[in-house]
Amino acid sequence: MEGSVLPRHICHVRKSSATINRVHVFIHSIALIALIYYRLSFLLQISETREHAAVLPWLIVFAGELVLSFMWLLDQAYRWRPVTRTMFPERLPEDKHLPAIDVFICTVDPKKEPTLEVMNTVISAMALDYPPEKLHVYVSDDGGSSLTLYGMKEAWEFARSWLPFCRKHVIKNPCPKAYFSSVEEEDGTEFMAERRRVQMEYEMFKARLRTTIEKYGTRNESIRSSRDHPPSIKVIGGGQVEMPLLVYVSREKRPSHPHHFKAGALNVLGFNSGSPAFNWAKVMWEGLDGLQGPVLSGTCFYIKRVAFHGSFMQNEVGFLYQSVVEDYLTGFTMHCQGWTSVYCNPSKPQFLGCGVTNMNDTLVQGTRWMSGFFDVAISNYSPLIYGPLRMSILESICYAHLAYFPLYFIPVWCFGIIPQLCLLNGIPLYPKVSDSFCMIFAFIFLSSLSKHLVEVLLTGGSFQTWMNEQRIWIVRSVTCSLYGSVDAIMKKIGMRDASFLTTDKVMDDEKEKLYQMGKLDFRTSTPMIAPLVILVILNMASFMLDLVRVIATGDWDKM
Repeated sequence: MEGSVLPRHICHVRKSSATINRVHVFIHSIALIALIYYRLSFLLQISETREHAAVLPWLIVFAGELVLSFMWLLDQAYRWRPVTRTMFPERLPEDKHLPAIDVFICTVDPKKEPTLEVMNTVISAMALDYPPEKLHVYVSDDGGSSLTLYGMKEAWEFARSWLPFCRKHVIKNPCPKAYFSSVEEEDGTEFMAERRRVQMEYEMFKARLRTTIEKYGTRNESIRSSRDHPPSIKVIGGGQVEMPLLVYVSREKRPSHPHHFKAGALNVLGFNSGSPAFNWAKVMWEGLDGLQGPVLSGTCFYIKRVAFHGSFMQNEVGFLYQSVVEDYLTGFTMHCQGWTSVYCNPSKPQFLGCGVTNMNDTLVQGTRWMSGFFDVAISNYSPLIYGPLRMSILESICYAHLAYFPLYFIPVWCFGIIPQLCLLNGIPLYPKVSDSFCMIFAFIFLSSLSKHLVEVLLTGGSFQTWMNEQRIWIVRSVTCSLYGSVDAIMKKIGMRDASFLTTDKVMDDEKEKLYQMGKLDFRTSTPMIAPLVILVILNMASFMLDLVRVIATGDWDKM
């Protein structure tokens, strides 16, 4: 009884980090004010003193600098009060006092989300260290594929051996793929014999699944339309002792009716069960934990149903449909109603999943996110308008940073075109090296880069990681942010309907190995690569032409 009243986690404010972050914000803000003063002082000069300068390039670059400064300011809210938490799992109540939980696993396309990988997730969920009679695993197959249903039946059969093995030997890694990929030291003849038996069953399970997939792919009627199929609910192996409930759910979808993508699928799952929900993936926003809590970011979160379907949703129930980033918008409205969330990040990762490892899928996924975020930014739920009176001001600023994130395309495109054209035409945009204001521009540039580098290194990254993050940020700003913003505006004015493209989760061993080494595959489609190539050519050409001109004239002061 004494343990039941003790806190199960303790929050620690990282005071030193908070102090450093706030000092950096103060100094960097002063530099930004000086930059703004420099721009304004030029633009407010009388026309006679600037007769040889083009005002329009200055205005465009100044607008880009203002947008970039605005986004930087929003970004600092994450760093205002960073916290860490110490968890005490030994203080959990006895099994009989634990609540029932539901695990929701979503899939839609067996070609892009391989059935074997999905079934490994299903088996892992079933093998959670939790009372089986209180554990319910739901698989939402939004594509209505019979392959997924077949895979679940096969997974259930294998789980009948896998779950007892995990419980008996206290296996810490419940994913059979990951477990059998690791080298296991001998721990007695009986254990090794049982391990080999279970591993053999796993190999047979994979072989049956692969054989069926190969045959399934050769049939003309192989996969029913993912947008036109009847509803289906199947309880797999119900009534088995010491086995959690496994349920297959495929909602009805017709081309003539909106189905609201993943939000619609999750809402269907939400009304077919009565326990809290527990989704898979990783929560990204630990910087929010010191405020009102991290955003609802798609997967890998635990939430009480009373919060999700009742007390914090007012007239709405379940995920909201106004944006393709339904998790972000739903979490925002819940936070506005007083909901709080907590970031749990134990030293040992509790969830492993497949993410995109090539540039094309990264940009396709990023474009969808940018479109969804900007949907919110230009809606009635715009965080800087809807949020401040309903939640912590810093929390609303963090939400605003995500909503307005697509605006990064404005400064990146401005800085990628205007200075280069001005360089070719001899139009000065920045102070000379001898001018004291030159130090302001240099300080802002180095301050931003060095702060990001320090954060990457302190979180276990490397210099190569920092370089990759910088490159990906530029690539996403040039492509995803631009396309996402245009897509959101077109939806707003009724020129197009919302869309949801599934990214490829098929694991390529060679690409995965390179990805783990920090070497990224930057190959992508023409619409994504074309803007990048244009900017690269323009920058290289302007630099080389101006360099030749300077060498020819000997006037290095104009470089």
